[in-house]
Amino acid sequence: MAIGMRRTIDERLVKESFRYDPGSGLVYLNNPKAGCSSIKESLWKKADAASGHASYCGNPHDMNANPFVKNVFARESFDHDRLKSATFFSAVRNPFARALSAYLDKIAPQDCNVVRTEFCKRFAVPATEPVSFRSFLDIVASEKPELLDAHFRPQHLNLLMTVCRPHFIGCIEAPAGLSEFLGKFGIELHEHRFHATAAGNRLGEFYSAEEVELVRRIYAEDFGLFGYASDISHVEESPAGLAREGGCESLLDWICDGNFPFALVDVPTAEFYRFRAARTPAAKFEILRGATAGDDSWMRLRVYAEFALRINEYDLARDLIDRVASLRNASHVRDESESPQSQVLPEAR
Repeated sequence: MAIGMRRTIDERLVKESFRYDPGSGLVYLNNPKAGCSSIKESLWKKADAASGHASYCGNPHDMNANPFVKNVFARESFDHDRLKSATFFSAVRNPFARALSAYLDKIAPQDCNVVRTEFCKRFAVPATEPVSFRSFLDIVASEKPELLDAHFRPQHLNLLMTVCRPHFIGCIEAPAGLSEFLGKFGIELHEHRFHATAAGNRLGEFYSAEEVELVRRIYAEDFGLFGYASDISHVEESPAGLAREGGCESLLDWICDGNFPFALVDVPTAEFYRFRAARTPAAKFEILRGATAGDDSWMRLRVYAEFALRINEYDLARDLIDRVASLRNASHVRDESESPQSQVLPEAR
């Protein structure tokens, strides 16, 4: 079962999390179902006030219209020195309430919201059938944490804590602390509750001992890192000691200077980035031969398999494709047409 903190990171996680507003000097690490709508609306309205524009469209999640840097790995698009002096922050939520809120908002409604549609497609769930909270948790528990949608992903991964320690972490159980923090930057915290589910008041409807234990296991690292009690009866209590002195040098060194933090990640992740950085097919192949045996990420193995196909290493490609299929089946993931499994392999030569 894919549970617990994995020392992994990739550009996709960074891009999904990063909300950098050069004007305020703040980087918000986006953490869905933990006040993210209110925080992004507040940052956006402050940016509008500073620029004299009225760009806020009512949807704080609009990635095209928002004032944040669109791609932090496009190094020519922003001032590196200003980013290096930015303050990183985020907000977290009790995992019991957050998991239920994600379910109630995104999975329980049988509508066509993007998250549910992708969830059903990816995990072979009939779109017309209801998904119970227990089934939802079973599926989430079966997948690699870093491959989950951000709404269900463990919060420490959304906060990029493999390579970053935010300067401030608030909690939505005590919004006054977050409001005070933003106030130091001249930002008023606007309340945006369009996706509110009142999950904290509905725990008794959905949690039995089995669901409690699943959430404890799936989000074990979040309970520990953020100081939340693992007793569900204390779900409304705010954790102590979330505000801390942070440091994001490793993340910034990667974003601004292209230096991937090899020393901070697990071996499979490090090998994958060495593979990506290798300049010749021969060098990539040499890394691939040693890297794949200990890797259990079907997404990375799929990349390796596609490379093996390109260089006509068909036996290796077949082995990797079989492992991808096994891992995807173990995590309830449906095989889609983009997988190398759909490609017709020539006979090995």
